[in-house]
Amino acid sequence: MQWLNDNWLVALLVLGALVFLLRRAGVGRGFAAPRPHPQASPGVDWSSTDPVSGEPAAGDGTLTAQHGGRVYHFASRETLERFQSDPERYLRGGAGRHGPGTAHRHGGHGGGCC
Repeated sequence: MQWLNDNWLVALLVLGALVFLLRRAGVGRGFAAPRPHPQASPGVDWSSTDPVSGEPAAGDGTLTAQHGGRVYHFASRETLERFQSDPERYLRGGAGRHGPGTAHRHGGHGGGCC
């Protein structure tokens, strides 16, 4: 007990480091309050996913397209235009940007994907 009295600061730092490492590993995350979505805003449903980028898309009807009797929502005008140019490319298998079995190569066309 004498060691703890003499080195209380060291013990406190070790305990803090242990708690930090456990939190980084995911222990106790189920008890924390859910964090709001970074793009959350009142009146906008962000539950839809952009079929081109895979990002959350505004479900407020501003960036939408219909294809095959279904309405798709988009995160940006750019992804909406890409979808409209070739919807089947982005709907094949629901694989997102590239579709299943597509090689991911950037051979000299710049840093932007797709």
